[in-house]
Amino acid sequence: MPFSHKVGPATPDETVLVFVEGELKHSGRLGGLSMLAYLRRLGGVSPSQKAAFRLALAMYGERVDPAAHALIRQALAANA
Repeated sequence: MPFSHKVGPATPDETVLVFVEGELKHSGRLGGLSMLAYLRRLGGVSPSQKAAFRLALAMYGERVDPAAHALIRQALAANA
């Protein structure tokens, strides 16, 4: 096992949480278009980013539109 491999739960990625919080402060809602643009910038979603998306949905789920919810769920399912 390489030394760089971490064992244990992923730590949420702060950049994901900052993005979600920023979108919610700016527009009051996380939209599908902004979520799509953000996910495209990320490319592959790392385990720590997946953890951050799960946390963001738990914290702000009611303020995330259905299109953004679907995109986040797809990102969470990818390479699960």
